[in-house]
Amino acid sequence: MTDDTYTIRSGALAATIKAQGAEMCSLRHEDGIEFVWQAEPAWPRHAPLLFPIVGRLANDELRHRGKTYRMTQHGFARDSRFAWGTFEENRCVRSGVAVYWDIDALHEKCGAIHSNTSIP
Repeated sequence: MTDDTYTIRSGALAATIKAQGAEMCSLRHEDGIEFVWQAEPAWPRHAPLLFPIVGRLANDELRHRGKTYRMTQHGFARDSRFAWGTFEENRCVRSGVAVYWDIDALHEKCGAIHSNTSIP
């Protein structure tokens, strides 16, 4: 763990989460297969956390209970720095907006999605 990233593991998988945007920047199998886009100049993000909206609001404004709030495209989470909350080897919870990454659940999903790779 560093102030900027934390890596969680389960079996043959390791996931790395960034403090900036609580964004998963890597989900890698021990045989070298990477499941997450590795940011490149054309699109410098990996898997941004889009919260509380996906897309853009008219005039970048959210109206709620008679008040108007500025809300840029895809919300604020992807551009916010999250403080580390609790963490274990196979899961971490980011404080602020509750963001919970569980590698065991990801391990199960990747095994089902990537059927050409045996994920023990």
